[in-house]
Amino acid sequence: MIDVLTKTSTSTRLLELATTILGSEAEVRKALQCTEADIASWRNGVTEPPWTAFERMLDIVLEYQAKDVAAKLDALRKAREVK
Repeated sequence: MIDVLTKTSTSTRLLELATTILGSEAEVRKALQCTEADIASWRNGVTEPPWTAFERMLDIVLEYQAKDVAAKLDALRKAREVK
């Protein structure tokens, strides 16, 4: 019997964020170099992704966040210059 995780794990949350950021599961598969079955297994909590995939998902989220923060800081600087 397979012991399926009942709680949302960090891996599943990262997978959802990476999918949102990249726009599709196909793009996530390409970025992580994995199969559709791998993604389904991770998303459903059957298995955890290997460290390399976990680390790449984390990189995707962190890169997106860094760009978002930089854009917001730039907008804030420009707004302060107008005053």
